[in-house]
Amino acid sequence: MTKLLVGLDIDEILAPFTEYFLPFYNSRNNTTFSSDDIHYFELERNFGGTGQEIISAIFDFYKTREFLEMPPVKDSQYGTNELKKRGYELIAITSRPEKIEGLDLKELTLNWLEHYFPSALSETHFTSSLTN
Repeated sequence: MTKLLVGLDIDEILAPFTEYFLPFYNSRNNTTFSSDDIHYFELERNFGGTGQEIISAIFDFYKTREFLEMPPVKDSQYGTNELKKRGYELIAITSRPEKIEGLDLKELTLNWLEHYFPSALSETHFTSSLTN
């Protein structure tokens, strides 16, 4: 019998990226954005500025302790374990680049996933769409 495949986006499904990115962004730009201000996938549509400015801020956030120590989304570990128990094959998908400015983001991401979701995910796909 073929397993059903479920793709899980890392940011916002497994990792609460926006919750941890916003304080960093607000501090850096002297703004007061909250999650209630996020209405569009393209963050520049929410914050103003250019896409490159937002990508630069995200890349800088990747280098912070807050990013490295970000816990998983509440109940995401339970959810992935339940799906796995029910026979689903789980893969992680992310727009994160594999490397930026000397930082091996792929390794950091895979270590984070293994720490919080050990043996839950069969593959991880990096689309690197932030760098395209």
